[in-house]
Amino acid sequence: GFGHAFEARTEGCIVSYALTSTYDPATEMTISPDDPTINIDWLNLNPEISDRDKFAPTLEEQVSGGNMPSDSLFL
Repeated sequence: GFGHAFEARTEGCIVSYALTSTYDPATEMTISPDDPTINIDWLNLNPEISDRDKFAPTLEEQVSGGNMPSDSLFL
């Protein structure tokens, strides 16, 4: 398990990536792009963020909710 994020810098970007197994939405989870623990230095100061990501829990909330192992925290 690992995470990924994308920051598109131009209009009309298409992001495509390969999977090593069949996509299973039931195993997918989100973490807030503004999570203070991860502390990503996004370059876009006024990003367009989906509601799904906008209201996503933090990494700590995912761990405390039992959705991720505690060693996922980078404290």
